[in-house]
Amino acid sequence: KGLDGWLHSNEAEYHNLATQVSTSFEELNTWWRKWEINHANAATETIAPSKSSAFPTILEYNTLWDAFTICIYDVVRILLLQLWEALRPSTNVTLFTLDEPNDTVLLGISSNFKGLACEILRSLGYSYRRSRRFVYTSSFLVISDVAYGCLDRDSREARWLAEHEWADLQGPDDVDEVNILNVVLPSGQIKIC
Repeated sequence: KGLDGWLHSNEAEYHNLATQVSTSFEELNTWWRKWEINHANAATETIAPSKSSAFPTILEYNTLWDAFTICIYDVVRILLLQLWEALRPSTNVTLFTLDEPNDTVLLGISSNFKGLACEILRSLGYSYRRSRRFVYTSSFLVISDVAYGCLDRDSREARWLAEHEWADLQGPDDVDEVNILNVVLPSGQIKIC
């Protein structure tokens, strides 16, 4: 039956879902605007330290919490965008802001799936340097998987994520796993449509 069939046979539920998504976007946009005011200089853009990077620049943050916050924000925005895109065939009206410029180096309120995914990837180096154990959390796996799901599998960015040895830890306190991403990620399975 598919989503289109469901939308046509469940018009009331569709409108309820579209309203919920619209409200979620409004709440997320409001959150971003407040966060931007309080964290205007939370991130800076720097030249990538290695030519092997998939990006000419990377993102550095004031704190690991700022980096994690932006990655989770990007994931939520990507998933909402995917849901809205799946619902969109039944409506031509958008009652919330999809794109809005801001005064940071971050995308913020953006409908650019790939841009948000790349913002996540450009944040991973900082996150990894600040907390190598972060790559063993389920939140890291969700963040990476959603980002990977936005990329063409043959893209330079997707290959970089799949091949990068984020979990190649070698200190005495490190766990034994090597490159956890090759074991459980990327699969790109976490997405709405």
